[in-house]
Amino acid sequence: EGITLTREGSVVDIESATQGSYDPVIPPNLHDHLLQTGENKTIQCTKWSYVQIREVHKRRYLLRHCALEVFSNDGQSLFLIFHLQQRDRIYQKLFSLARPSDQTHLL
Repeated sequence: EGITLTREGSVVDIESATQGSYDPVIPPNLHDHLLQTGENKTIQCTKWSYVQIREVHKRRYLLRHCALEVFSNDGQSLFLIFHLQQRDRIYQKLFSLARPSDQTHLL
């Protein structure tokens, strides 16, 4: 955690890397990123009610503990990537909203 790959191919600490020397893996603002790159993509939104969520699992993305995988009752799944501190807060929020009988599936 806390390292990145520069455009020159060096592995550096992200705190000491100069801005613009590396490409962010996840753009801070997708809309601004699409405008800067000139890409014309549609942003898709998916909504599920809490009762549709069957399971939630903490996952890693690029070796960082920053993702959740959410499974619905109809077999669909979403792989969501967050900033490191956000993932655990969102997981705890989902866990607190789950019915006691469902909480075993969220672990």
